[in-house]
Amino acid sequence: RTLEGRKEVLGEEHPDTLTSMISLALILHDQRKYDEAEPLYRRAFEGREEVFGEEHPDTLESMNTFAIFLMVDQRKHDEAEFLFRRVLDGTKKELGAEHRITLISKHTLALVLRAQHKYDEAEALCRRTLEGRKKVLG
Repeated sequence: RTLEGRKEVLGEEHPDTLTSMISLALILHDQRKYDEAEPLYRRAFEGREEVFGEEHPDTLESMNTFAIFLMVDQRKHDEAEFLFRRVLDGTKKELGAEHRITLISKHTLALVLRAQHKYDEAEALCRRTLEGRKKVLG
């Protein structure tokens, strides 16, 4: 009801409406209603991309959340990899290559590469992530 009300009052592209979409997607996800959650995740990240831009932190966060859903619950590894690469590119550009969130993005990309049996690339990315974490975190 909240989502429908926000759509009606604020419009589908309003940031609060997009936040409600993500909240509903998370609840549906938790209930294993994946077919209902997926379009909401997708619409929310695409809406944030339209409203805020491709590299805005809110866009990157919702893109990452959707990619995790695709990887873990839907086993759509190719699409998840594509999105994780976009998240990594965006965090590198916005936060820098050695920022904690960028390093987490690298690690998450490595996980989907591992799931796809792209072991050489996953290993190389994990090694770079480890070196970055040692440098940044000590």
